[in-house]
Amino acid sequence: MNSFIRNCKGIKNNDMISNASFNLLLDYLQKFAVIRPALVHQLRPLLHEVVVLKGEVLLPKGIIHNLVFFIVNGVCMEVTTHPDTGKKETSWIWFKGDFIYVSPGFFSQQTAGTSAEALQESVLIYVTYQDFVTLRFNNEEVDRLSELIRDHYYFALKLHALDLAGLTNQQRYDKFIGKHPKALLTLNHKHITSFLGIRDKGLGRYGLR
Repeated sequence: MNSFIRNCKGIKNNDMISNASFNLLLDYLQKFAVIRPALVHQLRPLLHEVVVLKGEVLLPKGIIHNLVFFIVNGVCMEVTTHPDTGKKETSWIWFKGDFIYVSPGFFSQQTAGTSAEALQESVLIYVTYQDFVTLRFNNEEVDRLSELIRDHYYFALKLHALDLAGLTNQQRYDKFIGKHPKALLTLNHKHITSFLGIRDKGLGRYGLR
């Protein structure tokens, strides 16, 4: 059993996932490609569902990750330590319907330089690397599908970097809250300010407009 799952404080860890969770994952995958019935049939038995508590470290820094997660409900973040200052920053925030992985990490099977943790109690689906390899071996379209998903997130990271470089604090705040209007009510503001690159006195002033 994977060490994360063995040590997880989560309140539920199921070998069978619910229909609602599986359908949410399928809906997401079908945005990238048509999913053959044979692949659907082989995929479901390889998936597991877990509920994790706020603060749970899902993917630790400094190890090779054996799991990739998908958020059914909840919010998680990537934590990156700046190599010069040693300060921990929120480098990404994942929401419902997102895959959770870091690069390097799961797909390259290289030691991870960042970590991922739950920002609130979250319902997640996960698959092990061994099962992913099996699925990929038996279904040639899995390689292309995984590359399309990784390209999607890589492009999102590039856009975020452009936002940090080219938008004002107010513009970044408005864009983030426009996409995630409940974030201020449910997340610690320090993680939002870190993600948005806001270094002054917090978020209160930006919500007054």
